[in-house]
Amino acid sequence: MGRSTSAFANGPSIESMPMPRGEHVPSERRPDHRLTLAIYVVIALLSMAAFWPLIESQRLANSGSAAAERGDYAAAIEAWTPLAEAGDVDAQFSLGVLLDRGLGAAKDPVAAAAWYRLAAEQGSEAAQVNLGLMYILGRGVDMDAAAAAEWFQRAAAANVPQGLANLGHLYRIGRGVERDPARGYALLRRAALFGNLTAALGVAEMLAAGEGVEADPIEALAWVEYTARTEGPEARRAGQLVDSLAAEVDASGRREATAMAGQLERQLRR
Repeated sequence: MGRSTSAFANGPSIESMPMPRGEHVPSERRPDHRLTLAIYVVIALLSMAAFWPLIESQRLANSGSAAAERGDYAAAIEAWTPLAEAGDVDAQFSLGVLLDRGLGAAKDPVAAAAWYRLAAEQGSEAAQVNLGLMYILGRGVDMDAAAAAEWFQRAAAANVPQGLANLGHLYRIGRGVERDPARGYALLRRAALFGNLTAALGVAEMLAAGEGVEADPIEALAWVEYTARTEGPEARRAGQLVDSLAAEVDASGRREATAMAGQLERQLRR
């Protein structure tokens, strides 16, 4: 049970402990109450010490989060570093992000990759995705698409949308893995159904081209229309594709695609 248990196990012998009330204690064995009090103080301090690391860890975690929220990333690094060094997976991942982006300290992709790796090995899916991206880009590590695929696979196994999308793209183009468009499509579709917009565009492209799946221009248009209704770079890119895909289907098909897009929007924004 931690250090509190070991403190009791190594505690005083029965001879130095106070006797129960009413029990006769021979004068030559009567306990020294000053010693007894000192022993209790030691036990109490040892018991508190068993809990102190948890309290301190939470304080540092809260301090780091508060600092990051107000934009004081240097203070966040200072708070999170001892936690990360002690094995705290969230602190390890957070330090990786700050050092990767150069927030609160100079950019250090090598250190960022090292922190991502420690967190990824402890099961952080976000760290697994980021470490995979570091391998794809050759940032902080040697470029290695096969290693990237392995880390994306770990995240994908937990149904992390970014892991599914990135792994699906690798199978689609055959980078780091043997090319398998059908598997790539399946992974991208799973990611898209979790709301990943990059994957949604990939699904649309593959449906339009019949790549890894039977061609379906109506469903392809539906995915593009759905993505165009969102915000961000994917929406802008989807908006550029709507007209070209709409030209591939008749009026009835466009109405069907619009209805499907609405259904996707309702389903994926719940």
